[in-house]
Amino acid sequence: MKRAALLSIVLALCCCLAAWAEIPMIADPSQPAATGEVSLGHDQNGNVTMSLHVRHLADPQALTPAQNSYAVWVQAPDKQPEYVGNLSVDKNLKGEFKAPVPYRAFDVFVTAESNPRPDSPSGMKVLHATVQAKGDH
Repeated sequence: MKRAALLSIVLALCCCLAAWAEIPMIADPSQPAATGEVSLGHDQNGNVTMSLHVRHLADPQALTPAQNSYAVWVQAPDKQPEYVGNLSVDKNLKGEFKAPVPYRAFDVFVTAESNPRPDSPSGMKVLHATVQAKGDH
């Protein structure tokens, strides 16, 4: 009985750790120095949360053509991209973004946009990744 309980705890911890694994983002050739990772977790209700951490991402106004902001999108298989918010980059070219995600498997990407609240992606994808939430929480 104790062995089964211990095994259950170990398996639950492994699932939680797998959910927090960092997934590297792929940079567009126009942003060769940019790097990013996506981390997945769960909130207190068991919902999937996504955190983006980016470095060396140019100020969107320094792009050619200049843009106003970076937009973060998620796209589940067979669905249209959904805007989830803006990614701000500080003077050190670093940025962080966190949001709940209603999917367990999805693509996440960042676009440079002229409109600070776009309806659909119109700019180039500066970073992108395909993610899969792990564990059944």
